Amino acid sequence: MDNLIKTATIMDSPTVYKNLKKHRGEAFLFKMSPPFQGHEYIVESTIPSETMYFPADKYGKVKDFLDLPLDLDKEGYEIL
Repeated sequence: MDNLIKTATIMDSPTVYKNLKKHRGEAFLFKMSPPFQGHEYIVESTIPSETMYFPADKYGKVKDFLDLPLDLDKEGYEIL
C-alpha cells in the first residue's frame, strides 16, 4: 500500500496572476508534491465543458500546451 502523501498546493502571487489571466475561464497554478510525470508545477485551466492541465514554471508560464492526463482526485492529490 502506498502511504505517500500527495499534495497540489495552489500558488499565488502578482506574477502568477498576470500569467494565468491570459487563460480563458479559470486557471490555477499548482505545486505538485511529488511532481506529476516529472512536472513540479502544473496549470489547471477550466472552461465550462472541460479541465486541462499543462506543465508550467513557478511563475505560471505554460511550458507546453499538450494536455497532461491528470485527474487530481484519481491520482490521489490533496488540494491545499
